[in-house]
Amino acid sequence: MEQRRQAARGVLAIERSAIIKLSIAALALLGAGVITWRSLGPSGNGDNAEKYDETRTRWLCLEASCKKEFTLSTAELGAFYRDHEDQNPACPACKKQNTARASRCESCKKFYVPKHEPPPQGQRPKPPSCPNCGKPVR
Repeated sequence: MEQRRQAARGVLAIERSAIIKLSIAALALLGAGVITWRSLGPSGNGDNAEKYDETRTRWLCLEASCKKEFTLSTAELGAFYRDHEDQNPACPACKKQNTARASRCESCKKFYVPKHEPPPQGQRPKPPSCPNCGKPVR
């Protein structure tokens, strides 16, 4: 009878140990899945995720009354250029083609058109800065 009790305790101890190990393994697997999903899955920013996706081209409407920021995928831009070689895409808000390729400031997150002006003769070039917030840009 005593041997049965000891054997039963041994089985329970093994089962308890196995349950703990399996629980830890399951939690580790769940954690790895969450980390993978967060790094590869949706960013959770809704509409802003597409707006700031690094694979999309950024555009800014130059109309003073509009100034709409928009993006186009490379596929959309390629399809547009097949039919309109020397034109810029129209602004989705005002429908005018007074648009320009833009960059995005990492500080204020707004789009701007980079200026490529040579410095006056004999002067060193100024580091580029965002026209919206004035902070240096890369």
